[in-house]
Amino acid sequence: MCWSSPRHSSRTAAAGAVADRTAIDAYRHRLVELEQDRAEAERDNDPERLHLIDNEHEAVLAQLKNATGLSGRQRQLGTTASERARKAVSARIRDAIRRLEPAAPQLAAHLDRAVITGTWCRYRSQGAPSWQIRW
Repeated sequence: MCWSSPRHSSRTAAAGAVADRTAIDAYRHRLVELEQDRAEAERDNDPERLHLIDNEHEAVLAQLKNATGLSGRQRQLGTTASERARKAVSARIRDAIRRLEPAAPQLAAHLDRAVITGTWCRYRSQGAPSWQIRW
């Protein structure tokens, strides 16, 4: 089998969903139940139960976030070539910013906050400081 053929391009097929629709719906249903339980525990002034509910809420929410991508769609297992490229670009940008730290710590800190990586990379300036460059 020739792996360079068009049928076997650099795209890797996803291995399937992280969680099926039934599991995602169950996570969401449990979050609603926990909100109701929390309201009841607050009414009963039960701090121990509130703590347990909050811990479970965080755990269920983490699982739901892991199972879904943007806009609540099922996240797929496996890594596509575009996902690998996105991760590589993000890592190189973060590495370049880290390398600036010894020579220009303020610039590195600013870029760390202002450069957003993900599907798209962008610079989000929120009152960028003025810079003086000395030669």
